[in-house]
Amino acid sequence: MRAASMGATTPLRVTGSRAGAVWTAYLRGPGGSLPAARHGGFRPARGPRAPAHVPLALSEDETVEPYSQKEHEANEKRRQEAIELSGGEEPPEFVGLNDWRWTLNFSEITPNIYVGACPRSPMDVATIKDETGCSAVLCLQSHACFEALGIDHPKIVAKGADLGVKVIHVPIRDFDHGNQAEMIPEAVRVLSLLLKTGHKTYVHCTAGINRATLTVLSYLTFVEGRGLDESYDFIKQRRPQAHPYLDCWWTARSRFLQGRSEEIEARSRELYESRIKSCEPGTTGDDWFNAETMIIQDVYKNKWEVDRSLAQAWQSLDPSKAVEEKYQGELEQTRLEANNLKQELNVVLKDAWVELQRKEKLEMEMKSVNKQMKAMKNAFEVLHANLSRSCETMGDRGEDRYAVEAFGEDEAEDDVSGGPVESGDKA
Repeated sequence: MRAASMGATTPLRVTGSRAGAVWTAYLRGPGGSLPAARHGGFRPARGPRAPAHVPLALSEDETVEPYSQKEHEANEKRRQEAIELSGGEEPPEFVGLNDWRWTLNFSEITPNIYVGACPRSPMDVATIKDETGCSAVLCLQSHACFEALGIDHPKIVAKGADLGVKVIHVPIRDFDHGNQAEMIPEAVRVLSLLLKTGHKTYVHCTAGINRATLTVLSYLTFVEGRGLDESYDFIKQRRPQAHPYLDCWWTARSRFLQGRSEEIEARSRELYESRIKSCEPGTTGDDWFNAETMIIQDVYKNKWEVDRSLAQAWQSLDPSKAVEEKYQGELEQTRLEANNLKQELNVVLKDAWVELQRKEKLEMEMKSVNKQMKAMKNAFEVLHANLSRSCETMGDRGEDRYAVEAFGEDEAEDDVSGGPVESGDKA
């Protein structure tokens, strides 16, 4: 049966081997060739879409940084892109050249994903954590962005560490379609890892308009398997100024599928047979695109297994949290030992202080005793001198009394006076 005789959306009741033959004929078409997906990905038809840029609403007390040349150049590039996508006319809803200036603004895309502008100072990280509850920040700015806005990224990372917020850097150049197509899969991989490990994540580029929204769009389609239009509209409803580069999305998507046409063909055949058996509406193009989507999802499932194993090996993580509990127990034991040592040290210091005070008291008492002994010594010396003089005086008086008693008063006086005493006179 030829594809031309089959309705584009009319289901067929065909089973068994005939279903495979019909699927192959329908898929190949009159020319006998497979869809464009074999050469880079099947693209369902979609109408042109002009980016809807809207000014950011600022509260009365919100301040805006002075307008810079870099901001002017960025707005000019966005305006030119909007003109090209709208067929040469500037969309009426495009934000003016002098309207966009940096503010710390953000939008909730899903309960666990926020998209917003870049933090320019460490305190902005605290604001993001307090107002969004995010425990991780995925930074998509390039080093040129840091230089243009004067951002000290290491200080922001350090502040995040102090607050318990992981700051992960995946550098992507602004307005560089080739670099974005190359790096977006890596950004999606990191975002998926953060979300799967329980982190509410704040995704930002510089303005939260292009690279950040492209990353979230790619996550919703590559990892969660949502449709492109559905995901695009979903993001635009929550962040109207979003302007992801869809050509980068298509390029990144096609690179996942290069060299896998046989696998895509087999998967799409399974989807076709299942759809025909259940009489569900659809086309082989839808089957092919869905097969591609499922294969890309499998790629990210494998990446998650690799990342989880690497994280467990690198950080010694254990899903059962046994290792974490062990570390917590060891930490608590260390704290108890430290407290015990602290108490023992306090006792030793107290005893040493008491001993020091006792020693000082003894030294003061010794000084007092020495002073008293010195005073007593001086008094003793004075007493001894006085006593010696008294003894000498008393000795002289005793000799005089003995002479008077023995020789008489006159002779004693002569003797005392030193006169000679003749022996005959004594006789």
